[in-house]
Amino acid sequence: MLNLSSPDLESSRNHVFTSTSNDWAVYSIDKTEALKLVEVGQELSDFQQEFDDSKLLFGIVRLYDSDTGLYKIVLVSFLGDGVPVSAKGKYHSYASSLTSFFKGFHLHIQARSEADVEPVQILQKIKDASGAKYKSREMDAVQRDASTNSKKSLLKEQDIKVNGTI
Repeated sequence: MLNLSSPDLESSRNHVFTSTSNDWAVYSIDKTEALKLVEVGQELSDFQQEFDDSKLLFGIVRLYDSDTGLYKIVLVSFLGDGVPVSAKGKYHSYASSLTSFFKGFHLHIQARSEADVEPVQILQKIKDASGAKYKSREMDAVQRDASTNSKKSLLKEQDIKVNGTI
């Protein structure tokens, strides 16, 4: 069973969840099966640097979603290819415990390599998870005008063919 009793765990979690900027925290699991805070920070590129293919890590990051105008919390469960088989076997149990501990996150990314936690990848997954993909009203108006003009042009061509006049 995963030990989540360290006081710095709740403090770091609450900081990321209530922050007014892009903050993050990365955690590891030690040999006694206790969750340990590895690092905290603000830059997404630094968040990516904490992950290593030989480690089992978990991270939470708060990012601004420009599509919705809201901050989103992302939980990253990272199981690198170089992690020992004994730790891989416990991964799902750990991940289950941590989804409860980090209750309230918006998106869960299960990463297998460092490429999965690249800032571009995380931001794209937030956009994909934001819901319906729609265009702005301005784009809709432009498309409507183009469609209307196209229909008028088509009707004019048909009128010319039928009546022989413009």
